[in-house]
Amino acid sequence: IITAGMSMMLPAVVMLILATILSTIVYQDLHTGTYLAHVLGNALPQSLVPFIFFIVAATTAFLMGTSWGTIALLLPMAVPMMIAFANVCLPTTPSLIPLLFPGLGAIFSGAVCGDQISPISQTTLMAATSTGIDPLTHARTQIPYNLPAFIAAACAFIISGLCVTHNISYAHTLAFSLISGLIVNVMLLAAINIIARVNRKK
Repeated sequence: IITAGMSMMLPAVVMLILATILSTIVYQDLHTGTYLAHVLGNALPQSLVPFIFFIVAATTAFLMGTSWGTIALLLPMAVPMMIAFANVCLPTTPSLIPLLFPGLGAIFSGAVCGDQISPISQTTLMAATSTGIDPLTHARTQIPYNLPAFIAAACAFIISGLCVTHNISYAHTLAFSLISGLIVNVMLLAAINIIARVNRKK
């Protein structure tokens, strides 16, 4: 059992090590975050930065099958981008980088969301293996549960980006984004429930 468990976890550990190595190269040698900030600074509305980070993190985690690997890969690019957008010099404090906390939250949330529905994720593979079902079947069953939360979180990060760029405090930003995300999620779940009832009657 120990040998089987170690062999099952080995790809996730290798992926995390490779992502950490790549993130170090991206941050220290290539300065990708600063470059992207200079390239996208005028074309990208800063209010959409958390939303874009969320989408990119979810897509990357879905394709890589690891949330921690996605976080290790994206953080060295995202943090220099947000520092460059804030136009501050290092060392600095988090209060001078308004997009820092929404951006970090978007990366963590997107990574976990994408990992949850990925058919090559270790959590998906272990859950499917332990219950004796096909991993693709298990991944498909996760999508209806994750899709409303994904859409609600995307809306919440749009709201948080708009609030932060309009100099609204973090406490009010948190309240507005949480309330908007909950409202969207409940509405989507209610719509899915109504559609399911109509299909049952047919």
